[in-house]
Amino acid sequence: MKHITAVVAASLALAACGNYSLVSPSRQSVQGRVTVETGIAWNKVNQRTSESTIYSTTGPVETWTVDGEKLDSLVIFAGVADGAPLLTLADKTKSIGVFRGSMSASEVMELVDASLVTAASTAATKTRDLRPAKVGGVDGFRFEIDYALHDDIDRVLSAAGAIHNGKLYLILFQGTSVYYYSKYLPEYERIVASASFS
Repeated sequence: MKHITAVVAASLALAACGNYSLVSPSRQSVQGRVTVETGIAWNKVNQRTSESTIYSTTGPVETWTVDGEKLDSLVIFAGVADGAPLLTLADKTKSIGVFRGSMSASEVMELVDASLVTAASTAATKTRDLRPAKVGGVDGFRFEIDYALHDDIDRVLSAAGAIHNGKLYLILFQGTSVYYYSKYLPEYERIVASASFS
């Protein structure tokens, strides 16, 4: 029985290899447009998985996770162009929410909220605490969104972003309210503080 369990575990690990690649603790370039400093190892999501919630198949965006996307994920939008969708779903035909370079911080928050509702198939969201912040050395904004998926587990999403040269740079982090969000929030704060436009 132990042998069968080991084989199954090894098979699952091998199957997962194509879905993820290691992001080492160091300064990382995201899409060649923004760099961030990581203090822990992350796993870059290379293709949509059954756990994906906020994952785009196109655009200047990367999704990272430590323990699995349902538990925690970091999504970095590295310069969404004016008129481009924030997210594109897996079938590559349905885009979610178009970004405009003239958007205010509150409009970006509404765009992220609406995109989350559609991508995660949930309407149970609450935006809060919109405030100014420096991101990448320019004036930007921060906010949070409380939400739950169909598993009824409460989650928190933190967002930090700025519109720079007409493009949207946005760093999102989400995790379960119990344990994972608070566990990786200091790492998220390090990443946001280290962000630099290329």
